[in-house]
Amino acid sequence: MERIRKILTVERLRDWIYALALIFTVCSCVWELPVRHSARAIIIFMTIGIILYPNCLAELKKIRGILTALLAFVLMLTFEAWYGGHFKETVSDYSFWFNYNMLLIPAFFLAKPSRKRLENLLTGSALSLLIVDFYIFWQFFNESTRPVMPMGGNPMMTATLYVLLVPAIFIAALKSENENLRRLYAIFTFFNIAAAFLTGTRALWVTLGIVMFATLFFCSENLKKALLGASLILILIFSISYNNEYFQSRLASVGNLREHSQAQRLLMWQSAFNMFSDHPIFGVGTGNYTPLYQQKYILPQADEPFQMHAHSNYFQMLGECGLFGFVTYCASFGYIIYWSYLRRRNFFGMVLLSSTASFMIYSTTDYTFYGYVGMRILWFLIALCAVGSFLCESEKL
Repeated sequence: MERIRKILTVERLRDWIYALALIFTVCSCVWELPVRHSARAIIIFMTIGIILYPNCLAELKKIRGILTALLAFVLMLTFEAWYGGHFKETVSDYSFWFNYNMLLIPAFFLAKPSRKRLENLLTGSALSLLIVDFYIFWQFFNESTRPVMPMGGNPMMTATLYVLLVPAIFIAALKSENENLRRLYAIFTFFNIAAAFLTGTRALWVTLGIVMFATLFFCSENLKKALLGASLILILIFSISYNNEYFQSRLASVGNLREHSQAQRLLMWQSAFNMFSDHPIFGVGTGNYTPLYQQKYILPQADEPFQMHAHSNYFQMLGECGLFGFVTYCASFGYIIYWSYLRRRNFFGMVLLSSTASFMIYSTTDYTFYGYVGMRILWFLIALCAVGSFLCESEKL
């Protein structure tokens, strides 16, 4: 064992995890294969580190609250999979979305990257999203009305990337200690907002508007520059939508509950609530929402008979997991918002607060767990910001 420790020193393991994390972040929005394998390799090196240096586990006590909240969420999903009679299939799906990606949180924390390395990782994610921006611009100029990310998927899955990363990049543009990085992030934010608008996803527009406005309240020391940037973004949006009937109609329909897609969402939510009314404690069980919705709970007015989810995390939890799942979901992610709010005065605490709040607002009108790419970004941000928050606090001591 000692011979292995001489080869696989703590510093070497941390350097390898950091190198893999850079690959993960730079490719996170654009190329699935290296992201998946780098995440798995990070978990392997973390496991090796724990075996060789078991005392490092004591460090995880610092984020015991976050780990407990997420563990409660995973255990709830596991129970609901058993309760619904689809344990094997559902656990297989959720392991793809959660397990090895969620394990990035303890892996990053045990790797103890420096502040400079953490900023490099955030910049890597920003660069990855910038590639998505230009891919969306290319699709727009080729007359695609609902652009998507390079990895495919649908506009809602693409929107989840923006919901999570744009608030983080915007915070970095306002609060990064490096002036050159602030300018770079400001440029990124400008392109991000333009691309987010071109996705045509109204819930994304509303979410970013709410979160970025609230962010200005917390970062009032940079209010003048932020308002100038906001003015430029509004001019850009006006320029894009001018004489463009599609974007004009999308803007005009925000909040119009009679508009087709929004009216259909209301019908889906009513169906999910009816499901909850019939099974209030544990819901119908994970894996049973789709067949029961299509066979029993779909309303006569609904014209999407093959819909597979409720288009809302909250209503999906109510119908599929009942009050038990709904409360667990809200409590788990509510705790992360509370934890980051207590640390909002440091840069990483504010990043986590804005991104998690943005995720919770957006998930009102979309089922985000369906898109594993976005969920992977969420676990990455929690990992990054948990490490960074404690690093900022230790620097003040």
